[in-house]
Amino acid sequence: MATYNLRRFAHADGLKAIAREHLLALLKPHKPYFDGRGLTLPPPSASDGIDYDQLVNVLMNPDTDTPKGLLDALYFVHEMATPEAMCASPHPLDH
Repeated sequence: MATYNLRRFAHADGLKAIAREHLLALLKPHKPYFDGRGLTLPPPSASDGIDYDQLVNVLMNPDTDTPKGLLDALYFVHEMATPEAMCASPHPLDH
């Protein structure tokens, strides 16, 4: 397994900066995994919040059951969360 060092997910404040609906959309496909790790993901329509401290704990302590799709998604979000990546044009023809 490659080194898992996604420090952008290591702090609750960083996760809170992600729009709730987008964060839940990223995590929801892996709901059974989070349930198994003791983290209940609220439905997008719920008014109750996400337990960000528990989410940080789960993300920063992957186990052998961590879905590869989740790891890949987190890696790509992590890699794209740089000033350079955010300034890149989403459309190559826009230059």
